[in-house]
Amino acid sequence: MNVFILGLSRSGTTTLLNAFKTMYNGTLYGEPFNRELDRPEMNTPYYKNRRHCKLSLDLGDKWALKAISNHITVQDAKLISQKADLTIILGRKDHQKRLESFSYAFETSNFSWHEGYSVEDQEIPQYIRDGAANQETMLSFFSEILEVPITYYEDLYFNQEFKENFSKQFGDLAEKFVSLLDPSNKYRKERGII
Repeated sequence: MNVFILGLSRSGTTTLLNAFKTMYNGTLYGEPFNRELDRPEMNTPYYKNRRHCKLSLDLGDKWALKAISNHITVQDAKLISQKADLTIILGRKDHQKRLESFSYAFETSNFSWHEGYSVEDQEIPQYIRDGAANQETMLSFFSEILEVPITYYEDLYFNQEFKENFSKQFGDLAEKFVSLLDPSNKYRKERGII
């Protein structure tokens, strides 16, 4: 199965990408359109002197690709969605927690996106608010043009009934999919909440 995950920063896209890697043992493409990254281990062939990523049209037999909504062009999103067996657009309902997480990654952790952390009360800088708002606007736009509804982080990771219904599309791997999205594995650690 080939999967395109288009989402917001701090909405569970990396965990979802890794779940598909575990399920299908395919190639991962982790944010190949992110101009800030050049990570060969995630097949991100972006070079800072280029205006945008030149992704091979041949992604292979089994792949999962994730992109953040403000990193990818409409043309690239349409092309990848057409190649995918499944396109998932991942958003987040809890705007405040997303802002806190986004701010933490930028302001206090030296861009440490995938490590455990906790957030105390903090002021959210305006540039973080503006960046998050831009991503949300783009995500809604992509949902409309790709004709794919937004799946929300809170439903996919914490609503057991939703997760089980969503996982049915994976047939024999449905149970494995549900287990890979265990909320106890989330990066943000909160008192009294797993």
